[in-house]
Amino acid sequence: MTEDAVQANSAPSQEPAATASPKRVVLWGAGLANLRFLAAFAKHPTPHTLVTLLTPYATVVNPRRLAEWVAGTLPLDACSTDVAQAVARSGVQWIQNSAVALDADARTLQLDDGQTLAFDILSINAGAKPHRDSAEMEMPGVREHAMFVAPLEKFASLWPRVCDVGTTRPLRLSVIGAGTQAFELALAMRQRMPLAAVTWLPGPSELLNNYPTPLLQRMRAALKAQRVDVLYEPVTALTHDDVWLTGSTRLACDVPLLVLPQPVLAWLGSSGLDTAEVLRLGETPSTTVATDASERSTSHPHVFFVHEDSSVLAHNLSAALSPEKPHTLRAAPRDPLKIFFAANHHAIAYWRGRSAQGRWVKWMKKYFHL
Repeated sequence: MTEDAVQANSAPSQEPAATASPKRVVLWGAGLANLRFLAAFAKHPTPHTLVTLLTPYATVVNPRRLAEWVAGTLPLDACSTDVAQAVARSGVQWIQNSAVALDADARTLQLDDGQTLAFDILSINAGAKPHRDSAEMEMPGVREHAMFVAPLEKFASLWPRVCDVGTTRPLRLSVIGAGTQAFELALAMRQRMPLAAVTWLPGPSELLNNYPTPLLQRMRAALKAQRVDVLYEPVTALTHDDVWLTGSTRLACDVPLLVLPQPVLAWLGSSGLDTAEVLRLGETPSTTVATDASERSTSHPHVFFVHEDSSVLAHNLSAALSPEKPHTLRAAPRDPLKIFFAANHHAIAYWRGRSAQGRWVKWMKKYFHL
């Protein structure tokens, strides 16, 4: 045997390098922020990354454009996203289920079909699910007689039926609930059905103290101009033809529309995530995920959480996925520009203590997709 052969036989064999597992990213919910990330990922996919979208809906409705669709100024196609098309463009995996529990320490989600989904990075941006049982306890009759706005995808299938009935006779419509979405829908229903009697029932007038004064003044002026009545008595029950208020007062109503405040996240208490109290315009405080300036959980930075939309989530998720030196995460705006539907080609804007209204605000809302 030659000397070279002996050295070859005695040299340690070179094992092939183990292939690292892809980084698992789960997008829980097809909210506006997660859809923004999908669009960005389709243009600039991150290598060695497995992205999974978790949502039960084949079509998701944009809550910022809901009022314009209800008012009849936009078709539903312009206010919704086809999930299958978004998934196909981005090349991600789609699981048509929802999650019922989160273990942030173990980095797992329990799905509603009993399966467990593991992740390395999680982005939570799911739409609200109404707690119908608790709503029924507070207002007996709502399960049978009220039309729930959430989930929006279900509401989108029911509203056209109301419009069909509205073409045969003037309807008595009520919007039950506080918050800016209820305000927008009351004006949108008035625009869609000019002969209908529309009443907004936001609850106790003390909730209006949560609105900045300049914004509240414009909201009240818009409601008055569009002949939308506002009653501050709490709703106690619903029957077939009436909404019952405090003191046995009855409000005749054909279609009561229920806009519930953001419900308590049923999975949050056992998730291990830190919590915080948040106050939204016109609503009572609610418990949610505590996040830092970059919209990450303060206790588990591998979990991102956004309630509705975000201008920085797509960048921050991509930065967290970078195989090279992590990029700098961007901070979410503390006081973002807010624009609300105000009927008749008008919108109301609020930003840093200032408010404006007009057609030009409506144009700005369309231009900036707000």
